[in-house]
This record gives sequence, C-alpha cells and structure tokens, in this order.
Amino acid sequence: MQFVKGSALMCARPSFQRYLSTKVRYAVTSPELAAAALRELVGITSRRELATNTAARIRYQSLIAAFNAWANAQERA
Repeated sequence: MQFVKGSALMCARPSFQRYLSTKVRYAVTSPELAAAALRELVGITSRRELATNTAARIRYQSLIAAFNAWANAQERA
C-alpha cells in the first residue's frame, strides 16, 4: 500500500506535475491530471494496482527515479 499512498503524494507535488508535463502531450496542472498521466505512463487503470502489480510497480519506480534525476538537474541549473 505504500506505493499507492506515495503515488498520491507525488501527484500532489507541483514539481512532479511539471515533470509529467514533459512526458505526456498535455499540461499537467493538478493532482487529478497527474494521476491520469501517471496511470498512462505506468500502464495501469488505477494507482491501487501499484499494491499488487509488480511490473507496474517497477515501471513506477523507474518513473520516480527519472523524476528525481530531472529534479536534481533543475536544481543545479
């Protein structure tokens, strides 16, 4: 369940929303749009799937790692 809660917290972060906007073809400007983008990028229909779908969880972790690298690069710029 930690991935489900964590994904909800991430979707509420404006910096994560900005990152997701670079990955999808629309502006991600709210937690709801962030959740939609995350579901699209990770290939799930509900963030609850992160609790039971190992493959989706791995894709989510990869997305978070890419976000962290992007965020670190933004801070250095």
